Amino acid sequence: MPYHKVEHVLQRLEEERERRKQVNSRSQKRKEYIAKHYQPMHRTVYQLKPEFLHPKLRQVCHELRNHKPEAEKELRAFVQEKGPSGIYRFPLFEESFCKLLHEEVAHFNQSTMPKARPNSMNHYGILLEELGFYPGLLDPLLKEYLLTMTRVLFPDAAGESLDHHRSFIVEYQMDKDRELAYHYDDAEVTLNVCIGGNFEGGELLFGKVKSSKGPDLERYPVAHQVGMGLLHRGTHRHQALPIESGERYNLIMWCRSSEFRYNECPHCGRRKEQQTL
Repeated sequence: MPYHKVEHVLQRLEEERERRKQVNSRSQKRKEYIAKHYQPMHRTVYQLKPEFLHPKLRQVCHELRNHKPEAEKELRAFVQEKGPSGIYRFPLFEESFCKLLHEEVAHFNQSTMPKARPNSMNHYGILLEELGFYPGLLDPLLKEYLLTMTRVLFPDAAGESLDHHRSFIVEYQMDKDRELAYHYDDAEVTLNVCIGGNFEGGELLFGKVKSSKGPDLERYPVAHQVGMGLLHRGTHRHQALPIESGERYNLIMWCRSSEFRYNECPHCGRRKEQQTL
């Protein structure tokens, strides 16, 4: 590589290093400003209510929490395993809740509040912690429902110890982000649920998990449907095909385990005893 290109790469890396050093402080400032100045359209969506969730989901999780006989069997019958092992699709939210949440997201987007891109790949969306969705809605969703399921479905992916998350809305439109390249998530387990939009196309394509050996050539499509949740390992590689028309809004929760991350790097997979300072 020519020296001037090497210099350019090093400059970009330094800029990214400086940006990451300031991410948390900038996010906190936005969060404080939004809490002070933003007027929500639907305050009710900031608190998890049983009626927001599909009745069968509530029943299955109740039986699991109470260690009812056949509860695990009921869970596996409730979720639909799609494509390769470890991709589960199930009814999560009622459409009425999705409509309210979608409207709240659109209301925030139309406001003059400060906004940041949700992650390094998606350019359009919302960081839900900054908007105040964690304490009342998403933290209880993880603790009371998702963790109840992942203990059974993902015991090999820290499914029993998920204790925090990074959650955001992603937006796909014809003149904005239309697709997402093949990747894996910075998560032990990912929840992906469509909350609204009229669209065609945009299916998810799943390949192999990151640790798999051999060629990664086959792809398994999974379609989006409003209110339907999709649970998969964060290391399960996937991509979003281009939407062909309209717009699509999805809620993403990168569910993480402090215990797992203390002992193993989520990026390179090395155990703590293998890492050097």
